Amino acid sequence: MGKLWMIRVASVPSRASWSVSEYMEFGTDGTNTFRVSAFNPAFDNTALTRKAIQMVDRQLADGSKIPEELRAELLRIKAKFEGELNPAATLADSVNKAIGAVHSVLYPEYIPGDYTAMRWLAYCSEGFFDEYGKQQAPYISWSDGPLDSTTNYLATARVSRMPDRPQLPTEVAFLHAGSYIEPTASGRIQKPLGAPFAEGYTNVLFRVTAVTNLDGVMLPKDFSVCVYGLSRNPSGQRTIGLLTRIEATTTGIRTPCSIKEFVPRLTEPTLVEDGRVSLQYLAKPGPWPTTNDPTQLQSFEREIRAKRRQ
Repeated sequence: MGKLWMIRVASVPSRASWSVSEYMEFGTDGTNTFRVSAFNPAFDNTALTRKAIQMVDRQLADGSKIPEELRAELLRIKAKFEGELNPAATLADSVNKAIGAVHSVLYPEYIPGDYTAMRWLAYCSEGFFDEYGKQQAPYISWSDGPLDSTTNYLATARVSRMPDRPQLPTEVAFLHAGSYIEPTASGRIQKPLGAPFAEGYTNVLFRVTAVTNLDGVMLPKDFSVCVYGLSRNPSGQRTIGLLTRIEATTTGIRTPCSIKEFVPRLTEPTLVEDGRVSLQYLAKPGPWPTTNDPTQLQSFEREIRAKRRQ
């Protein structure tokens, strides 16, 4: 435990054609967080994009259940999906067979529709809270308010921790900032919510509901995540309501730890977004490129640009 952890998420075989990733791996070297997502050869990109557009249309059609600050974002997402409808664009044609990312933080970045950040919060976050205290936590849900890259995507939060080692969190209440992001012709601007919500409110609640003890190590057995947002009740008044409830349970714990290397391996040509040096490049199978040789990273970046022009 501590600052070293790894999380692997594999796609469900029965839904293979709907999963863009065969698997995702998140891990750390104690200073940076690495992510690899390997493309699923059975993925049907066009069918999934059409299904995503239908899901957005259904949400937009029922305006009473949509938080007001999310409507503009849903329209932006729909336009993006419609622009991606290209039957000729298949994963098999990609130069890279995986995508990856590196960030100089101790926690995984939040990815919409993925629950890795919640798993990390439940089982792997003690090193983060040892360093950052109990007043902030990484985003684990799209409803956490405007994402701010200048703060490394940390949200204001109230954190309670277990009394016994490794002192994982028992409850994390995320506090919405009281504003929302609205896309405009001139860019994305931040606007305050109307009273009384402009002062902020608790909009995501993580809570451990049962614990287990393994050789003196206290771990979550069950946990839940409740996501709240603004909507209008039948009388037209704005109110805070439950949008999503997620419940998770631990099905097995094994010791000792069999993992020796906590950084995901690059087994395929991987398009990497490297936050350490603000570069995007194509990494070959093998060790992750280091920041000790910026010339090498820049050559990778030129290589992928050249292949895209072919």
